[in-house]
Amino acid sequence: MTSTNISYARSFAPHLMGAPLIVFDRDGTLTENGSGHPHQISELVVRPGIKELFLLLRQKNVNLAIATNQSGVGRHIYDAFTFEQFNSALTREILGKLNYFQLITACFHVPEDKCKCRKPEPAQLEYMYNYFKYPSKRIFIGDSSTDRQAAERADFEWLSVFDANLVSTLSFWLESDT
Repeated sequence: MTSTNISYARSFAPHLMGAPLIVFDRDGTLTENGSGHPHQISELVVRPGIKELFLLLRQKNVNLAIATNQSGVGRHIYDAFTFEQFNSALTREILGKLNYFQLITACFHVPEDKCKCRKPEPAQLEYMYNYFKYPSKRIFIGDSSTDRQAAERADFEWLSVFDANLVSTLSFWLESDT
């Protein structure tokens, strides 16, 4: 995998060497999509089942990250600071603390920019692969066909947030050797 520039990457905590990498899309996966460009904390609605999923993940030795398209910044609907505030509120809502994700990446471009970092392009996931020092186990959890395509292009396993057995499927994936 190659390293490509992306709009935004911020590390929040040291990563765990050799641990599996679980990457989440944000809007529509961790949160309900709402207005299509959720950015106001008053719009924050955590998707049902996500808090329970993170209670499981807190007990595991895993690296957690978010890869998200945020064209609302490129459209000047909100700015990067507002994006960061929303992410902080999301993390507090899920687990009651800040900086739970080791890394958050985002593409702030609009689709018409045809950049390399907007999903379904794989740049955000490739960046994470390199950042986390080439984890042998990596999975991307999302809600859309662009998320699935990004996972396939970056050689990540894929899991839909709509999977009725999301928690058990992810638990099985964590326990398996491959």
